[in-house]
Amino acid sequence: MRDTPVRGATYTHDRWWAADGVGGGHRATVFPVPSRVEPDRRWALPAAVAVCALENAAVLGGLLLVGTAPTLVLLALTAKFGLCAGLVQRRHGAFMVLVLWEVVTLVVALLNPALAAPARVLLLASSGAALTFLGYSIPLFPTVAIRGVDAGGRPSSN
Repeated sequence: MRDTPVRGATYTHDRWWAADGVGGGHRATVFPVPSRVEPDRRWALPAAVAVCALENAAVLGGLLLVGTAPTLVLLALTAKFGLCAGLVQRRHGAFMVLVLWEVVTLVVALLNPALAAPARVLLLASSGAALTFLGYSIPLFPTVAIRGVDAGGRPSSN
């Protein structure tokens, strides 16, 4: 991680952009700048990962104990641990898939009459907490800035 710009760099939002000399300087290299997120927001990402992983472990354990779950469901739940690891690495794709996963879990917990009441309450609480923590962790993810384009997609002067 670079804290200082290279020669000829420009600063946009939270990144240093510098021409890397390839292709006449049209390509840009991104150097992340240290995060300016408030310290009290940094707990949200580990909390989101912990809630998602614990919820997944509980559901996976419950399904393995009952022994009636299809193999594809067990594989999908196992893959969720990989998404949790991607969330620790601040990958946008893992974030989006986990948000979708938790929304689907909320809908299933609300609409599935086959679930027992304690299971519904636990799924609703854990999915709600995971979505809340994921929402709080949004500022911790790197933003994408394109040189010459402002936040609204219009050409800018930089």
